[in-house]
Amino acid sequence: MKINPIFKREIMVSSRSKSLPALICGVNILLFAVTLIGASGVVTAMEVSAESDYSSFLRIYGLVVLLEFLLLLFITPSLTAGAISSERERETFDLMLTTQMKPSEIVSGKLMSNLSFIIVLEISCIPAVLVALIYGGVTVREIAELLVIYTLEAFVFMSAGMFFSSVSKSTARASAFTYGFLVFLCFGTAVISMLLAVISGGGNVFSLVILLINPLINVANIVAGQMGETAMLSEAASRVFAGYHSGLIGFWSIISTLSQLTMAVIMIIASVINISPRRKIRKELDFE
Repeated sequence: MKINPIFKREIMVSSRSKSLPALICGVNILLFAVTLIGASGVVTAMEVSAESDYSSFLRIYGLVVLLEFLLLLFITPSLTAGAISSERERETFDLMLTTQMKPSEIVSGKLMSNLSFIIVLEISCIPAVLVALIYGGVTVREIAELLVIYTLEAFVFMSAGMFFSSVSKSTARASAFTYGFLVFLCFGTAVISMLLAVISGGGNVFSLVILLINPLINVANIVAGQMGETAMLSEAASRVFAGYHSGLIGFWSIISTLSQLTMAVIMIIASVINISPRRKIRKELDFE
């Protein structure tokens, strides 16, 4: 079986780097600190009040997994935002195109090597999540499903980084565009949706559909379902969107994930086209 040379090179470089292990340690230290401090506070409160409030551990779980998602949102784009632009800065991009590798192999190699690191990071964070589940409330299957969603969301973030890296000449510019785009996805779409709901006096179809590409809403919906807050979420959607949520909330995670993956595939295809030598030659001819 032939291994993608870009994937092989990136894995070898990453394995020798000290920054990635340090990053994994830093993320785990933060998650464990939040988990242990929260669990200690709950146990202390139970000792003082002499009442058993095990639902508090679920709230700690929700806090920890959402914090993990925000960390992934912050870390993941930086891995691919410089994937192509850094090669241009080092003046090795044209040399890479002279090899027998196709543009699709370059893009896929960069993506898969960074995605493998994210998977390792997610697996390393499992103990911090399990600490919050000492008293139950969420099953191992639900945690596994959440990790799959996190991996898919990370793939979406990386696709955005790869796209902006393919159209930018500098890593700083690619990073700025990538983070700006992801901030818009997670927060801008929510603001637009609420504005449309207010303007239309109770919401409309588009004000709800635009949230399907929102990664934060997708993850929050899944975590809320695991914590038994689905009814509350459905009630809130009913009030804001005037019944347009009917039949959609139950399949929200599936529809939202597929919508985002479709967007990611489009960005990957655009990235491959952007670094294609034929496109570069065509640009030069048009300039002449």
